[in-house]
Amino acid sequence: MATINYSVDPTLAALDALHTQASSHDAPRRYLGASLIGQECPRRVWYGFRWALPRSFPATSYRAIQDGHRGEAQMAGWLRQLPGIELWTDDPEHGQQIGFSALAGHFRGHLDGIILGLYQAPKTPHVWEHKVCNETKWAKLVKLIQTHGEKAALIQWDPVYYAQAQVYMHQMDLTRHYLTVGTPGNRKLVSCRTEYRATDAKAIIKKAETIISADRPPLKLSDDPTWWQCKTCDYYALCHGAALPAVNCRTCAHSTARLDEARPWTCERKQSAITGDQAGCHHHAFHPDLLANHAEAIAADTKTGMITFRRKSDGATWDNGINGLHSRDWQAQQTAQPATLPTKPPLADDVLASLALEMVTEPAHLLTGDLDEPDWDRMTDACIRLSRAWEGDERRRKTLAALIEQIDAAYYALAEKVTMRVQRVEGVA
Repeated sequence: MATINYSVDPTLAALDALHTQASSHDAPRRYLGASLIGQECPRRVWYGFRWALPRSFPATSYRAIQDGHRGEAQMAGWLRQLPGIELWTDDPEHGQQIGFSALAGHFRGHLDGIILGLYQAPKTPHVWEHKVCNETKWAKLVKLIQTHGEKAALIQWDPVYYAQAQVYMHQMDLTRHYLTVGTPGNRKLVSCRTEYRATDAKAIIKKAETIISADRPPLKLSDDPTWWQCKTCDYYALCHGAALPAVNCRTCAHSTARLDEARPWTCERKQSAITGDQAGCHHHAFHPDLLANHAEAIAADTKTGMITFRRKSDGATWDNGINGLHSRDWQAQQTAQPATLPTKPPLADDVLASLALEMVTEPAHLLTGDLDEPDWDRMTDACIRLSRAWEGDERRRKTLAALIEQIDAAYYALAEKVTMRVQRVEGVA
């Protein structure tokens, strides 16, 4: 019989909450990073550059990032122990991490290091990067190296890392990239070297330039909201749902990113010294394209900068801007709007079906409490995915929370029945 978990550790639950909160408080990057430009969907990259949604990661992602930092530092120390190896991780002139800045400072990257003295190529300096990944992904790289050779493996293993490697080599004027990859704790290690390809590097940098200077979001990777890459995207609720974007200068209709070192950001409302970092002033009006699934712009006042929107759900209209509804008030109203829900939400069946689909199980199993410990781990992951997908849809999220309580009660009821049955059997024996 499966072991029944009767409670959740409140200490670890508090730790998860702490780590989730810590990730949400991390300041977003002021630039488009070379580590992100290789993502397949250009709209996702544009959303990130424009700070379209608040920055937040689940606790597991936060810890994975921390694990990656520790793994990088550990690997650097190990490499420096090898005779003949020279590894630079900081710029000796400025005492900062080696990096580059391009496109008026909008496009930047920071290398893990530059390494010289590799035993397989002792005279050639390489860009060095270290990644930590799970066992499955690590094993995939090993197989690709064995099948295609190390220099052809990276682009097939992870196109995002490949793009990062090409950009770093281009900016550092180097021709080789050395990637070391470890499983958590660096218990298993593998490496591959990649050659510089000028055509690829220049195309990637051109992509960055196009995204940075785009006044409107690029096309979606897919218009199908069930497409797997869309469902796992951080911006799903904005791109395919009706979530409101964050309020800051980058989501404002009046701000423009420019490829000008002296004025990288400009504001049509003539706000002074805009850097693209501000939280947004009273002139803030949402970029209409960021509200495409929620409302449509039907008029604009060139004198005040106000935009008149018509909500798609009910046709209501209002002005957004200095003399109208302020963007933050709009957000607060949407958050408060679904404050009360009926006792039996009409979405319950739909939410239950979505949860069962995410867990690859039957809805009846959830409602009867017919679960074991691995199911609860899968449910946690499924709830995280659904909550992210339904960000901005408080009715579904609250329905999901109520449903989890119902499943939890059914689970405990079943556990109690099993315990009583076992006790009766033992008593008879």
